[in-house]
Amino acid sequence: MSALTILRCDDCFGALTVNGVLLNDDWVCAYDLAPLLDDADLRGGDRLIPHATGVVAYARRRTVTRIDLPLWIAGTPRWDGVPQSDTPMGLVTNVEYLRVNLGIASQAGDGTVVASWARPDGTTRTAAVHVISPLRVRPRNREFAQAVLTLSLPNGRFT
Repeated sequence: MSALTILRCDDCFGALTVNGVLLNDDWVCAYDLAPLLDDADLRGGDRLIPHATGVVAYARRRTVTRIDLPLWIAGTPRWDGVPQSDTPMGLVTNVEYLRVNLGIASQAGDGTVVASWARPDGTTRTAAVHVISPLRVRPRNREFAQAVLTLSLPNGRFT
């Protein structure tokens, strides 16, 4: 049985690079970047005034926003483009590469890494992100796995 490959990663919302790792490639596919379009979470709110009608409105500000991105990970090719004859081992190699290189629970500095979102219109937005551990991986067969990558955006959004 021949190995399956990701023939075309859906890039209708662009491509995402986290800590230098392109997540829309032949071996890994962040297939739903729609959460990047969501508004940032807000903090702040209205205050009730005892024995009065209505509330006092306070300003809302962007706050840390958490985004879950689904991934497909293939066993071949390997992350560096080399075809793999042992697809299950290639899958393990690719998952390990993601764990090491995405900056998951990075001990360097405050754990912040840079993410770049190349949008379909040709513009690029960037954000400082924390890659939240663990990378949740669920093998679907001997050649592919689904995973969920969780990003925390301290500023709330890409700018």
